[in-house]
Amino acid sequence: MEKSVSKLSGIQEVSVNLLKNSMVYLWVT
Repeated sequence: MEKSVSKLSGIQEVSVNLLKNSMVYLWVT
């Protein structure tokens, strides 16, 4: 249970980081 939760939060964190990066990229260009 704990492992899947941590994996989920990790995936969520990665997707949030990707979203932020793409937003910054779009903002800069």
